[in-house]
Amino acid sequence: MRSSSVRRPFALLALLGLAALIAVLPAIAGKAKHIAQYRTIAMTSAGSGVQGAGELDIAIDQWSSEDERATLIAAFKKGGNLELYAALQKQSPHGFFRQPGGLGYDIRFTRQVKTDAGSKVIVVTDKFVSDANFDTNSEFLKYPITVAELVLDEKGSGTGTMIVGARLSFDEGGELKIEVPSGQPPIPLSKVWSIK
Repeated sequence: MRSSSVRRPFALLALLGLAALIAVLPAIAGKAKHIAQYRTIAMTSAGSGVQGAGELDIAIDQWSSEDERATLIAAFKKGGNLELYAALQKQSPHGFFRQPGGLGYDIRFTRQVKTDAGSKVIVVTDKFVSDANFDTNSEFLKYPITVAELVLDEKGSGTGTMIVGARLSFDEGGELKIEVPSGQPPIPLSKVWSIK
């Protein structure tokens, strides 16, 4: 009888330990799955020429495949930017944008192009990652797309820009082209660094 009562606390401790491990595993897996993760300093305007800065995290879980890119190209050829936007919404999440500790926005398209100095990384989400003010009659409200373009050295550091309300297209070579909305200049990413 005494032996059984002694074993119970150990069994309870073992179960609690297992439960704690199960609770931690998703967080460990979530950190491990990112193939690239960056933090940026986004320069924003508070009006009347007042500038501010805020941090933004960009985590990439996978690069878009050639098949996914071909789907977007075909959609653009079929129905222009509106059809491309609809196809973009159907792409599976490839990572996220978010302010540190805040809610995230799924990234729908990712691309990495090697350069002599390092690489250029493009990420696209089908949401406005900003408090930008748009004219309510603006055609760009039909396409709530945000694009971040990062120019990085071999260590994953550099600068970039973020375009809110961007319109997308593809050139004859299948490379993504980004159109900046009128009256909404790109947001400078004055500093980008890898946090992986």
